[in-house]
Amino acid sequence: MSGPLDDGGALSVWVHGRPRPKGSLTVVHGERGHLVDSPASQTWRGRMADVVGTVTDWGRGDGWPIREAVILTATFVFRRPLSGPHVDSDWPDTTIVGDYDKLLRNAMDALKDGGAYDDDSRVVGMGEGVRKMWIPAGSGMDHGAYLRLDLAGSP
Repeated sequence: MSGPLDDGGALSVWVHGRPRPKGSLTVVHGERGHLVDSPASQTWRGRMADVVGTVTDWGRGDGWPIREAVILTATFVFRRPLSGPHVDSDWPDTTIVGDYDKLLRNAMDALKDGGAYDDDSRVVGMGEGVRKMWIPAGSGMDHGAYLRLDLAGSP
C-alpha cells in the first residue's frame, strides 16, 4: 500500500503551548444529556489538531488519513514552576501537569481530528515512548508537545 509514511517517513510535529490532559468528562443535562470536556483541554486538543491538519492538508491525496497500524512517540514538555512541590525533581510528577495517560489520550484524539489517521485504534505501540518532562535549564525551549507517527514495522 502506498501512503504518507512510506520509505521510512514519519509525521513529526511540534505543538507550542501548555499541554493539557483530556479532562474528566462532565455530564451536561438538558433536552439530551451529553458529555463535555474542559475548555482548556478542548483548546489544547484543537491546537494540536490544527498543527497536525496543516501537515496532512499539505499532503492531502498522498494517503492521509493513515488506515494502517502506526507507532506513536510523544513528549510533553512543561515549564518548571518557580516554587511549589517537587521543584527539585527531574520529572514533572506534580498534579499541576496532569496524568500521563490523559495527556496521551488528548494527543491521540487530536491526531485523529487533524487527519493523521482515521481512528486512534490505529496506534498499536509506543516508539521511543511517551514521556513528560521539564524544559531543560538554559535550553531556550518553550512548553509544548512533540508528536511522531511511524508505520508499524518500519525500521
